[in-house]
Amino acid sequence: MKIFYYTATGNCLDVAKRIGGELYSIPQLLKENKLEFEDEAIGIICPTYMWSIPRIVVEFLEKAKFKTNYFFAVVTYGNIDGGATNHFVKIAKKNNLRLPSEFTMLIRCMIILEGIIAELSPDVNIISLVISYVKDNSKIFII
Repeated sequence: MKIFYYTATGNCLDVAKRIGGELYSIPQLLKENKLEFEDEAIGIICPTYMWSIPRIVVEFLEKAKFKTNYFFAVVTYGNIDGGATNHFVKIAKKNNLRLPSEFTMLIRCMIILEGIIAELSPDVNIISLVISYVKDNSKIFII
């Protein structure tokens, strides 16, 4: 599995390390003009910036060519995703990247449920659920 990440504070790098696989820095790849990738599973991890995904990640998605059977994205945020998930889905479609519909739904559900789960079960770690889903290339996920 190849994981492409963009991080400013280290949070997305931490998520990438927890998921595992070969880790690649998006700014470094753009600088080196390395833009063709192939693997059984490929993921993008980035933060939410100004209610969207960072411009550098958009640039990477527009320039890079991916060959994979399983493509996923993890978009981190502090309090609200602000539509970053929807923006990522639109960019993926524009660039012929197919995200599993179940994964997209999982992330949307997680965003809605995160606050409720944090209050009711503080021991449940949302990112651990996402990591488990990604590592298993899951098609069905039940909370």
